[in-house]
Amino acid sequence: MVAVIKGRILPVFAVRVYSFGTETVTPRIREFDSYSELQNFIRDSADPIVLPGVTLFLKFPWLGNIGHSLFDGLYPAYVALIHFPPRHLQPFRLLCAIDECKTCQDEDILNRFAGLGIIKHYVLNDMSNGSWFVFDEFVMGGGMMCQRCTQPNLQLPGGVELD
Repeated sequence: MVAVIKGRILPVFAVRVYSFGTETVTPRIREFDSYSELQNFIRDSADPIVLPGVTLFLKFPWLGNIGHSLFDGLYPAYVALIHFPPRHLQPFRLLCAIDECKTCQDEDILNRFAGLGIIKHYVLNDMSNGSWFVFDEFVMGGGMMCQRCTQPNLQLPGGVELD
């Protein structure tokens, strides 16, 4: 949800979150008459749980296949994070829209890569009954950025050049 004061003109919030599809997510917008009304709602009604640091969202359906997990899930999400330097050089948290898999090693690998661990969307959904979460910084949506692109220096698509 995006909370705003009435009269604010916002850009269209549609984020392509799935690296191989055209599905978009549009957050709900809640308008308030004044800043004090918004402040009272956050303080009194929502009483949010704040998750500090950077949280990176990723979604992929191939849990259990580490190749797909890394190159179709983690890589596009990380490319989105690279666009906000120096956040990609610091530990971050992953919010993963993944299925439950008790025998997969993917979660352990994602957990180690992120540094601040992972939150599974179905666990967050269960925890959010009656609770609000505020992410300090939230990055989502690499879309299909530079997919099927070949770089002359053999760099992976969407990356940054290092000196």
